[in-house]
Amino acid sequence: MAFNNIFGDNEEIRILECLIENKNESLSINEIKEITDIKINIIRKYINFLLKEELLNDKSVNVDIFYTLNQENLIVKIILLLDTIIIIKKLCDNVV
Repeated sequence: MAFNNIFGDNEEIRILECLIENKNESLSINEIKEITDIKINIIRKYINFLLKEELLNDKSVNVDIFYTLNQENLIVKIILLLDTIIIIKKLCDNVV
C-alpha cells in the first residue's frame, strides 16, 4: 500500500493499489470488493473509467468479467515503476 501514503486513502487509490498488488492476476469486481471493502457500484464506476482510458484489460469467462492492468499502456508502466520506487525508498528508509 504505497500509493495511499502519498496520495491519501480514497476509494480510487485503494482500487488502483489492489490492481497493482495483483498485477499478474485477473480479478472480478467481487474479488476487488472483497480485497478493498468498497461498494460494488463505486468499483464499477472506476473500472469503467480505467477501461475507457485503456489502463485495464477485461476478459469474459462465462458470466464473469475479469480485469487486469494493461501493462502495455505507458501510463500503467509509469504507475508500476512509481510503485516500485516507493517500495524501494521505504525499504531504504527502514535500513537507515
